[in-house]
Amino acid sequence: MFLLHILPALDAPELQKHLVSCVSAIEGKPLDKIYLMQLGTSVLQAEKKFNDTVGMGGRALESLIANGRINALLDLSAVEVSDHALGSIVSAGESRMEAAGKMGIPQIVAPSCIDGYDVATWQPLPPRFTGRPLHVHNRLISALSTTKEEKAMVGNVMAEKLNKSVGPTAVVIPLQGLSEWDRPGSDLYDPGGIIAFTEAFKDKIKPEIKVIELDAHLNDKIFSDTVLSLFDEMMPKVP
Repeated sequence: MFLLHILPALDAPELQKHLVSCVSAIEGKPLDKIYLMQLGTSVLQAEKKFNDTVGMGGRALESLIANGRINALLDLSAVEVSDHALGSIVSAGESRMEAAGKMGIPQIVAPSCIDGYDVATWQPLPPRFTGRPLHVHNRLISALSTTKEEKAMVGNVMAEKLNKSVGPTAVVIPLQGLSEWDRPGSDLYDPGGIIAFTEAFKDKIKPEIKVIELDAHLNDKIFSDTVLSLFDEMMPKVP
């Protein structure tokens, strides 16, 4: 059996710490391997397999799921979905966040990191982006703040993708921030945008998909606790 964790943000100590605990716990279950993807850095060590959520990682993930190599999914970094929907140079393709639903495996999803639109750090910004908040991630990639309208559009896209699911699916939305850079005083802080995403997503998602709204930040302990509680609920459904 394979389990995937996708870590959602650089400098996410609380979530990382609790996912480390989760990994340690589930290694006592009949898991052969844990496949990890991350955006940024992680306290998890290199004996696990890592890929970044910068396009190639998402394509690899979807392929692994489609080939029956993963039996349960914690999809906690949706940046590749928003990047593709908004036309970023970083893309995992139009089928990102669809393989798990088609294969019917349990999945827990969060809209983390949709607050930023990835652009090349070394290239000048197109004039239409002038004035938008920008977070420089590294010398290759920077995150440009997404607007309320763009977040709402991503909410529609994610709902359409997850509505295709034939297996158990749950979505956890942290209403106080979608990345470490989505906090008061940070580059991508946009509470109104989270509301726009949530309203658009809930308006389109089918009722049988469980949606949990948390009055918390993505990196708060309650978020990771909620994800792990859902994981315990859903795992018995895995053959």
